Amino acid sequence: MLAWSGCQSSNGARGSNAGEPDGGNPREGAAEPIMSTSPRDSAPVTDNPVCVPDETESGADSTKPDEKATKATDATDAFDIAPDSIRLDDVVAVVKGEQVLMRHLLAELLAVHGEGMLEDLTTKVLVKQEWTRLGISVTPEEIERRIEQEIALHRSEFQDQYGDKVTLEAFLSLQGHDLDSFKELLRTNANFANQMILERWFAYENLVRDKVEVQHILVDTEEAANAVLEKARAGADFAKLAEESSVDDLTARHGGKLDPFVLGASPLGLEFDRAAFALQRAGDLSDLVKTPLGIHVIRFVGRIKGSNEPYDSVKKTVIADLDINLPDKEILRRWYNNYRRDNSEQIEIRLKKK
Repeated sequence: MLAWSGCQSSNGARGSNAGEPDGGNPREGAAEPIMSTSPRDSAPVTDNPVCVPDETESGADSTKPDEKATKATDATDAFDIAPDSIRLDDVVAVVKGEQVLMRHLLAELLAVHGEGMLEDLTTKVLVKQEWTRLGISVTPEEIERRIEQEIALHRSEFQDQYGDKVTLEAFLSLQGHDLDSFKELLRTNANFANQMILERWFAYENLVRDKVEVQHILVDTEEAANAVLEKARAGADFAKLAEESSVDDLTARHGGKLDPFVLGASPLGLEFDRAAFALQRAGDLSDLVKTPLGIHVIRFVGRIKGSNEPYDSVKKTVIADLDINLPDKEILRRWYNNYRRDNSEQIEIRLKKK
């Protein structure tokens, strides 16, 4: 993807936020690509109101705007490279008369970043295959509409933050751009389209797949977890136990209850989701479930059966829902990463370690 100038990565802190509705600010994360197409862009961005893509990596060429917008709808465009675009003997630098060749650069990249880059790339291929299977895509017209929405959002953010002191146009001009060139950078950025497809994919799965509703109690030690589980199995009121024992304050105040979620979308991790979906009857209790947050005891409340309708039949509903409320970027990142983990057996890594 493009390099986004002057942007900061943001990381979530511990805590499930599970007792609160997902989504937060309905437009949060709107222009923040989750999928990167460059190893140095692996983290989602940004806390800044506007991040201007670096022209040198925008992929700008003499292609007509409509052709560029069409190319951006294909998720693999971001990492497909024409075979003749890289020549191993190309000179990429000269140091005091000594040539540095493309083969030297690639060898260094593989040695330092090879495994991480390959994992990132194979995840993109895996996700693209699923998008293709489901028939999820975006059109050039939809990209244009989203660009206008982003511009309107940025104008509103500048107005809220700076009043009339700083305009969007003034900010862009400081970085050598005007509004038209900024739109063109978004238009030709394949990752901008990828973000839209990722949002649609998540919204679609959330709409048509089975969901479970559970309560949970989170504690820090196995001793505490065993004590909680013993009381729950003896018939103690689970909601009261959660209020008294859970260190997840957000859900404890609601009796440990989480909003219904599809597999891979809860804020508590894939191990938690798998354990929750393995429960079948209301009132069933899990064994101890360990996640990076601590140790959980899960109580099954119920299952909401999904319609499993094909994407084409619910596309209008998905798009209308996203016009009102975009998924939070942390939810999308979690969904994307969990999909890789849940399908890792379909990826065979053949890169040899030295």
